[in-house]
Amino acid sequence: MSNDSKKIKGVKPQGKPRTHTPPQPMLGRSSHGLEGGEIFNPLLAPRLGSVPQAAIETHFSRSTSPRTPLAVAVGIITSGDEILLIQRKRNDYVGFWSLPGGKIENDEDSAQAILRELLEETGIAGTVTRYAGLVSEILRAEDDAQSKHFLLHVHEVRAHGKDIVQSDDEGTAAWFPISDLDLHKEKIIPSDYLMILNMSGKPESIFDCLVEKIGDNHTLKYFKKR
Repeated sequence: MSNDSKKIKGVKPQGKPRTHTPPQPMLGRSSHGLEGGEIFNPLLAPRLGSVPQAAIETHFSRSTSPRTPLAVAVGIITSGDEILLIQRKRNDYVGFWSLPGGKIENDEDSAQAILRELLEETGIAGTVTRYAGLVSEILRAEDDAQSKHFLLHVHEVRAHGKDIVQSDDEGTAAWFPISDLDLHKEKIIPSDYLMILNMSGKPESIFDCLVEKIGDNHTLKYFKKR
């Protein structure tokens, strides 16, 4: 457990007028796993194992997107009145606390992915209780080559236990009292904090998020519901 987590009280170490939009193209079962005549719905994608990431990317592609989106599973992991966070030790937001999660691998849906990531990162098994929604998050870097676009499939997960097996690769995991989470928000990744605030126990929704990165500094520009 890092020194940072020991210092945190309550932590247990371990409008313009609407214009007409042309209808979306139909996707047939032969190519995307949907019945002929059905319109692709990104909120259903995590439940349809045969829907490829390419179909999601087509739906969400925008001229403002810096590059092809990467599908990621994210978990709001709880046990009783506590929530599980991981303090990052690599990639973006080093030292900040984040929700567990990771890339959705081939031949798995987002629910399977978050349970696998949870077990790999913390040694904790869990049960997905609901799909909370999707966040289209763009990380726009000073060096455009470092810009990224993520499609974050967010799930609520009930942990089967609270004993953490720390991962040397991902970072330090710890349980936080949900009621005290706002006291630690300055050390939680801003978009992750807003996912907890806006998606836990709330109706399934889609959010757009933009983060600008200059050097090692990250600035959340917006996190808004569609």
